Amino acid sequence: MVGEKITAENEKHGEKNPWEKMAEEAPPFAGETREAKRPKELYRGVTLTWDHFINSTYNPLGGEDLYPPNAPKIDELGRKVVGDGNEYGVYMSTNEQMVDAAYGKLGINASGNPLAHDITLGRTIGRIREPKISITYKIDPKKVEIREPFNTFGHYNNGFDGEEWIADVIPSNAYELRTVGISGDFLHAPDKFDPKRKNLEERIIRRFEERKKHLEFFAETILTAIPDKRDDIGSTDRELFCELFGDNGAVYAIPNLIRTENAAEMTFYLLASNSRDVPNNLDLNLLRQIKKYEKSTGEDASIDVLSATIVSDIERRRKKRMEKGLPVDQMTFAKEQHLLDQIAYKQDLDAKNSHATQSNNES
Repeated sequence: MVGEKITAENEKHGEKNPWEKMAEEAPPFAGETREAKRPKELYRGVTLTWDHFINSTYNPLGGEDLYPPNAPKIDELGRKVVGDGNEYGVYMSTNEQMVDAAYGKLGINASGNPLAHDITLGRTIGRIREPKISITYKIDPKKVEIREPFNTFGHYNNGFDGEEWIADVIPSNAYELRTVGISGDFLHAPDKFDPKRKNLEERIIRRFEERKKHLEFFAETILTAIPDKRDDIGSTDRELFCELFGDNGAVYAIPNLIRTENAAEMTFYLLASNSRDVPNNLDLNLLRQIKKYEKSTGEDASIDVLSATIVSDIERRRKKRMEKGLPVDQMTFAKEQHLLDQIAYKQDLDAKNSHATQSNNES
């Protein structure tokens, strides 16, 4: 045969078999890789719901081999695939920035688990959800059996430069944690954790449960106190609810123990004093008005300026009602007037406490 003659002629002159030469020069088949193309570093990121984080078959915080987070599906060719048809496995990228952008960002996550008190707010907020756990890894490709995935449906490498690689498993000695965090939620900013500190899992669990407790109490209050006003709550109310129900929120404070040396501290006292009946009662409009007074005076303003701002606002609105021919009585502005009484009470209480402390020190 012609092929045999060519082969024999090449061997006679000490040359390689042409078929072997063609095989060496050919690009790798799908699912294979050549050592020369193996990347020097790879990166991976995951965002996990709380259920997946706690009930994972492996520890995503390290010390164990890493596997795909979900069970595979089988396509028409009998291959293991994920939901979008791409190959099933542990995906990695050569682009560190892609991993940070897609998995390391910790903004409010829209795909976390719903709360036990399942609520939806307004048109611009939507369903209130638990945060998710974000983890990114740095991987040593020399210690992993990697290959290029056979399908690339959707945005290859999430639309970033670089390459995607895949493995059936990443051995525990082949990776290290880069970043660990809890995404933001409606009431809280994101939390970042030092992956090298001890008791990492314990710290994540403790912080997550604290934040979830805040979220559930907030949702319970909305459903109990103002269920008919859920559609009226907008993104501009988020700052108010964070100050009420978030970390060190006003609803958890003891009003008389709050420090009040400026307008910002006094408005926090007013928020605490007027939200003591949660979750059974919440005067949302009054609390919104208190926040407006705070913004009008500024954080560094004095308490006298805050009081003057409230008086001026009451007089302005009273005059406006008179100009429109609407009835004006004390009850119309009774709640705002009561804020002035609360400020006077707190200032008097602080003065008495200060005097008592001074007397004790002198004695």
